Amino acid sequence: MPDGGDLIVETANEDLDANQIKQYGSDIAPGKYVVLSIADTGIGMDTTIQTHIFEPFFTTKERGKGTGLGLATVYGIVKQSSGLIMVDSTPGVGTSFRMYFPVVQVPDEQVSKAAAQKAVATGSETILLVEDEAALREITQEYLQSLGYQVLAASNGMLALDICRSHQGHIELILTDIIMPGVPGPEVVKSALTMRPDLRVIYVSGYTDRGMDETEISKRGIFLRKPYGLADLGRRIREVLKPEKVAS
Repeated sequence: MPDGGDLIVETANEDLDANQIKQYGSDIAPGKYVVLSIADTGIGMDTTIQTHIFEPFFTTKERGKGTGLGLATVYGIVKQSSGLIMVDSTPGVGTSFRMYFPVVQVPDEQVSKAAAQKAVATGSETILLVEDEAALREITQEYLQSLGYQVLAASNGMLALDICRSHQGHIELILTDIIMPGVPGPEVVKSALTMRPDLRVIYVSGYTDRGMDETEISKRGIFLRKPYGLADLGRRIREVLKPEKVAS
């Protein structure tokens, strides 16, 4: 929505029978579903584009503006959940997505246990966040600050190294994307370690086969694949920052 507009998020419960599912052209099982609907009043898509939107690396954005992995990831999550995703779009009017997830009955005891396991520990350390996607950088920074961390945010590798060089206090962790314009994540880490040898590292990327050396990564930190949940990121940060055991 380049000129603004309305973004409408709705949820609903639906009971799908075999005839409805056949009409949708799906093979999901009849039954009760939770529906998540997201609609906008943006530029919309023609039918040709709609047939390709769930393909990995397909994008209508300019080079460097998008990876084409977002909707492919959403599609994978919905399918893995035995669900259904449908799109309805008209050029110049907008687009709506409807995602159907099968209802699962979980005992209250299991719900309480799962909630306890998902609790994320807080911290007070300083984290250098290196992420060239502005929206993801801002969301991640806000989340980490809500957990108590001090966050130094950089939109590229050169700025990250300037911060690493000039920051007066400690920096305990660098959280960096691997694939970035200019200086890639591994090179940023290599240079940062010459200035701050005690840095811990979390690498993130939407790719698993480009720009990274697993042996080198494991020496200093961990790899977290995009898209990641913020709660999962919070837990992994505590894993990386936990004190090392001293050999007796």
